[in-house]
Amino acid sequence: MFDISLFQLLFIIIAVNLGIILYTKIKRGFAKDPVYNTILAVDLGLILYSFNASSGVNSLSAWLGIGIFLFAVIVPAILNRFIAAAVYRYDWSRAARILQLKYIFQPSTEVAAQIRHFSKLLKANKGEVVDISGGLEQELHRTDDAIKKILLAESLVELYVFSTRWEKALEFYEKYLKEGEVASKPSVYVSLMKAAFELGQEDKLWDFYEKLDEDSEDPVVKRALFSAQTIILAAYGKPGILKKALLPLDSNDTFFPAALRRYWYGIALLNDNKKAKAEKVMSFPKKLQKNFPIYYKLAAKKISSGTTSFPEKDLIHKEKLQKIKESYEKVSEVGSKSRFLKATWFFLIFNSLVFIGQHLYGSPSDMLTLYNLGGNFRTLSLSSQWWRNVSAMFLHANFIHIFFNLYITWIFGRLIEPHYGALKTWVIIIVSGLSGNILSSLMYGAGVSIGFSSSVFGVVGATMAMLVLYKNRFPEEWRKKQFSFLVMILLFNLALGFSIRMIDNAAHIGGFVGGVIIAVILGAANEKSVFRKGLTLVLFVISLGLMSWTGYEVYATASSENWKKIEIKKDNISLKYPAHWAHEIVEDKHGFVSKNNRLNIFYSRFCGGYNAMFVIRGEDARKHFDVLSKNQYLFSMGKFGDWQEIKGKNSQGYFIYYYFKDKGEHSTGVRFEFDENCRQVLLKKRKTILESIRIHTKI
Repeated sequence: MFDISLFQLLFIIIAVNLGIILYTKIKRGFAKDPVYNTILAVDLGLILYSFNASSGVNSLSAWLGIGIFLFAVIVPAILNRFIAAAVYRYDWSRAARILQLKYIFQPSTEVAAQIRHFSKLLKANKGEVVDISGGLEQELHRTDDAIKKILLAESLVELYVFSTRWEKALEFYEKYLKEGEVASKPSVYVSLMKAAFELGQEDKLWDFYEKLDEDSEDPVVKRALFSAQTIILAAYGKPGILKKALLPLDSNDTFFPAALRRYWYGIALLNDNKKAKAEKVMSFPKKLQKNFPIYYKLAAKKISSGTTSFPEKDLIHKEKLQKIKESYEKVSEVGSKSRFLKATWFFLIFNSLVFIGQHLYGSPSDMLTLYNLGGNFRTLSLSSQWWRNVSAMFLHANFIHIFFNLYITWIFGRLIEPHYGALKTWVIIIVSGLSGNILSSLMYGAGVSIGFSSSVFGVVGATMAMLVLYKNRFPEEWRKKQFSFLVMILLFNLALGFSIRMIDNAAHIGGFVGGVIIAVILGAANEKSVFRKGLTLVLFVISLGLMSWTGYEVYATASSENWKKIEIKKDNISLKYPAHWAHEIVEDKHGFVSKNNRLNIFYSRFCGGYNAMFVIRGEDARKHFDVLSKNQYLFSMGKFGDWQEIKGKNSQGYFIYYYFKDKGEHSTGVRFEFDENCRQVLLKKRKTILESIRIHTKI
């Protein structure tokens, strides 16, 4: 085990991250991206040099290494989230501007290629696809690879439909795809259905629909099926059925955005002879007009010239349509389900607010602050204050601590919450946090631990369980890559935990195991098991109760002076002392007591130095008073309330304050000794302690 500083731990984390990034880039070829790879290599050298240098974090190389890592790795990663948010809203121009900013921090060939790609997307969004389609067609004619030819043809079909070149899309399908196997992407059939609808080809609309597997559990197929059934219901004028799935119209979704919602709901209204409502729905707000110019123009054209309508002309189509009506509500769960990560965002915000509260209350790493706000003081958590196993999850020592915990929660929360649902994700986070903290207390027995990392490892465990148990729901190559990445993260963190004393490995292991077990028990969000749904609800309610009770206990502890009363039966005395102080009965090595050789000692755990309070009774109290009072060079005498006071310093440099009440055989003495660090703490508490002392005389 190594004793390292927090900054040295930060250097290790940065070095490992840089090493992984450089390894993947070297595998592709270092020379393919020389500028950015050189920046990363230099940064890794600076970090390794600073870790070994005697000056450590105070050196210029250390701060330069941290700075380069922040600007070259962290800032681009953060900008990626803004780019993803812009893409999610289909705001291509904003995404392109953020990409330009990202290139300043990450001058790589990869980002340069992304910028070129986005410039093409901006043109395509306006319907200008000649350059893109021309390049794809040339590549299609050049290649002899049959699979590549099909993939290129599928891309061209979707591109032509997107740019409203309906006939061209169907022509490409007839020429390159009709005789082949099922398309590699179900979205191709959705695009072809759009083209068939716009051209009024009802039979082809149904032909393409029937190529989708209605019984598939693959979420990609389900999403395609949702879009396909939406088109059919709109074509036959069924706005009442569409309403539940598509409203609110301006809610965005990665695969069914606001513009498509307005367009197809408007089509359904037009085909149901509700033109006034259709005009209102298909009047795009300015933002949608800008981000979806093609659909805006199509909607305006439909309002002015009318739309294609298919009557339910034969029994076969009526039966098919009836089947779609009956299944659409179930299928629409894929489209209507909110993408907002309720549980993930709650815990991100809650942890952040608690961290701010720690700063307002005191220093986040101060032991008294951690005690009052509910740190996992293991001896207390295993006895009278079990609630600390809950509260400790939300406390953090510093910004680096909370940043990494919340960053990893955000990464994996986005993966698991759409799969497990908000309630199950909430339960996974709480149960894994509890299991981690309980195992930490059981394994180590003493000491203190804080942090959300037990829940973080629980989320990682739930992610791995998801990738194993529900592997058919994910692309195989992506699934294997993610699982391997998680195994690597897990092994690295466990190795780090076993090597570095300050890391609570028991909490990590307990959290991971707890996360895996509860995720397996609860299952995915869309499972029909009544037992799993009921258990999830029960555990959710219990977790709310635990958090509420914990909040009350923290408030009670933090907002008032908590005192503990004790009765020392052998000395026939009772007194109060601060609840966060420790009480022990130890062997008397000072000669304070003449009987039993046992001494009651009280001390503050958190004042940052040496301190002790001894209670002495009877003749021993008188003898101790006499010894101290004779040494007038070191000690002075006075009064403190109705107690006699002797104070001074001993030969070791500790302050000694002794308080004595002469009651014959019932005499009482209280000796405080402490260093400068604990002086104010003990002197502040002495009055309350002395006033609380009660002598119980035997009758």
